[in-house]
Amino acid sequence: MRRLLIILALVAGALAVPAPASAHSALVSASPGPGDKVAPGARVIGLTFAPLRGAGPHRVSVAGPGDKPVAVGRPLLVNGATLCLSVAELRQPGTYAVSYSTVAADGDPQQSRYYFQVLPSGQPPAAPAACAGRALPALSTTGGAVQARSNPVLAALPWIGLVALIGMATATVVATVRNRTARR
Repeated sequence: MRRLLIILALVAGALAVPAPASAHSALVSASPGPGDKVAPGARVIGLTFAPLRGAGPHRVSVAGPGDKPVAVGRPLLVNGATLCLSVAELRQPGTYAVSYSTVAADGDPQQSRYYFQVLPSGQPPAAPAACAGRALPALSTTGGAVQARSNPVLAALPWIGLVALIGMATATVVATVRNRTARR
């Protein structure tokens, strides 16, 4: 009976342990970033988040003055946290909107939008450091997405472990009951 109680306590403890908290894919920084005033000529946009899921999908689109779509390349995920994408040269002065949809490393999706301005008196645009020297995908007007296949076996491992743990506990309980019955 004592062994049974120990096993049940271990199973209950394993089920009660909370999963580790993961940071969600909040925007940490961007170039050009929210509220920035940049001079005409930007050709690369970089968005840095808390860690992102490599499998994505991650989407970024840009709209210029008058809500006209700006051609962008498919985002390239760099260092697990920065999305780099090429954009058609931002020449026309006005307000630009960057819309994004990402998936955090823990699988939670996030979408948002921010604005920046292109002004003749703005700061010269600088390519984000994480994006420097990278060959970025070609431009498209449909907005980009990067998505890799996720491995279903890896996604199922926690459930397989839980089923195995419950199976072992059940087998131990059955064996203990059989042994007690056989002794009588």
